[in-house]
Amino acid sequence: MLTVRKYHLNIKDCVNSNLDVTVFGEGKPEVVITGGIHGGETTGIYAAREIIKYLEKNNLLNGSVKIISLCNPTAFRRLERTSPYDNLDLNRIFPGSKQGTITQRVANAIWNETQTADYIVDLHCCGIHGSSYTLAVWQEHEKAKELAAMLNIPIIVQSGGARGQLFVETCETGRPAVIIELPGGGQGGVIDQTAGMQAYQALLNMLRGLKMLSGEYQKPNPIWCNKLIPYRADNEGLFIPHVISGEVVKEGQVLATLNGKKILAPAKATVTGIRAMSYVFIGSYLGNLAPHIM
Repeated sequence: MLTVRKYHLNIKDCVNSNLDVTVFGEGKPEVVITGGIHGGETTGIYAAREIIKYLEKNNLLNGSVKIISLCNPTAFRRLERTSPYDNLDLNRIFPGSKQGTITQRVANAIWNETQTADYIVDLHCCGIHGSSYTLAVWQEHEKAKELAAMLNIPIIVQSGGARGQLFVETCETGRPAVIIELPGGGQGGVIDQTAGMQAYQALLNMLRGLKMLSGEYQKPNPIWCNKLIPYRADNEGLFIPHVISGEVVKEGQVLATLNGKKILAPAKATVTGIRAMSYVFIGSYLGNLAPHIM
């Protein structure tokens, strides 16, 4: 018998902010899936809502799945990273505060909702020129490494571990949590449907690996990577990419040119993001590399 509970978390400040929570099944293990912590990162919201649709039609074998597909409603309304009411980054202030501003209260409500979770997967976007990867503090937390390895996403990137993030703070409590970064978002809240369905399939496969869903579990074979290497323009001028996001590059390979000057890959890596051909200025974002661990 399908067991579904739906309820709202109402956070009151100068405005009311409602978080919709959907829970399938009951008991352990408990998986929590979150999306929309940053309001414009819509591919993750889409993937979370596709999981809701699937679980409305397919029973869990055991355990429970809690989904908060849109964690930052006020930021979502303007499709931007932060709420217009306090401009705080929701994913830098966990566990939040019940007596704080609207974003701090939202963080606290989400934190309280996730305290019984055995696994947390937080869905984000890495920009319209990005490619999918799992972000985890896997070098510090073995349980997070095990969770990341269950997700059928091509690469797993070591996080810088900035505090205040939901997945980092959860790992510090001894429970595994990771982020899946997906292309999309940006101005206009672009949804990359292909990437969204990739995350959707990865999450269903994870649930099968946890023996919570029927069907065969496909063991992933991801590439493990060190921290991202960011690239920014050291001059203004014409930027021309020579690779595409998601491409694996070799040491010394030309990634792009800036005013004809070659930008080379320092090591074997996956391109996790690279901007389109454009005019850039000093400090402009150019792209990111995830160096492979040999």
